[in-house]
Amino acid sequence: MNDTITLTGYLGKDPEIRETQERTLTRQTPAPRLIFEHAGLRHPDRADDIAEEPAEYDVTVPARAYAVLSLATHNWAGRERITTWHRVVVWNVDRLEHLGVRIARKGSKVEITGQRTSFETRDGWTLEQIELSSFRILQLK
Repeated sequence: MNDTITLTGYLGKDPEIRETQERTLTRQTPAPRLIFEHAGLRHPDRADDIAEEPAEYDVTVPARAYAVLSLATHNWAGRERITTWHRVVVWNVDRLEHLGVRIARKGSKVEITGQRTSFETRDGWTLEQIELSSFRILQLK
């Protein structure tokens, strides 16, 4: 399930700012074998004289700041109020449009727009979360 959703509700707790871990990825592939060809003759032993891509290299993926917050929305069924909790993940929390995430506190009324995604954990649970694209504070607590 990957659909856009807009919700208005109240923050259940202060947004929690986290960072992903920095990690190094190593790619190991066999170097391509270049064939030197001159005047119709092929010289595979001269391939090293031209150029060769490295067989392995390391790429360091930097840590990335993100925030996790819980949002309560309320619906009414007659006189009974039904509260639904949503888990919201905010990637690139340092972007200007996500500045409100750092300001908002528990109990603040906010409006969010994002992609609803679901995934399965290792334990077999299916979790739903919203990956935020827009955040607006309606009432600061």
